[in-house]
Amino acid sequence: MDSCINRYHLCVFSSLNHSVICVRKKPFLRFLAQANGADTLRDLFSSSGVSEGIDALANATVFAPSEEALRALPESFVEELRADREKLREFLVRTWV
Repeated sequence: MDSCINRYHLCVFSSLNHSVICVRKKPFLRFLAQANGADTLRDLFSSSGVSEGIDALANATVFAPSEEALRALPESFVEELRADREKLREFLVRTWV
């Protein structure tokens, strides 16, 4: 396994007067749709409704399990998460900073 965690910056940064600032936010689900290898994560976030909370943040970095790590989980666990939106939210909320 190469990496268990991926880091997603949800801001486009630019330099202004020797400071780095966020000049444009990236909507999280759209960002994940463009990210290579984030299909399971995108589907889970989409089902949970948690992405709206992330989008409301002014500047966020999401640390989330890689596609490889999510696929290594027992299928029964993933299905249990999909069946229980509250458990899914709890699982996903632990991934973003």
